Amino acid sequence: MDYVRGVEGTHTDLNGWHLHIHALLIFPTDVSAEIPALTCEVYTRWAAGWRRRA
Repeated sequence: MDYVRGVEGTHTDLNGWHLHIHALLIFPTDVSAEIPALTCEVYTRWAAGWRRRA
């Protein structure tokens, strides 16, 4: 798997200045059938990272 990542700095009244990371995941084969599991895995990892920082 490869990826392209872009980092964006933004400001909101609620959160002040903060970064967003936009990622495009590139797979060598069709993974359409696995998107629900992939979505769950990405969210699980994101949530675990959020809990560690909170």
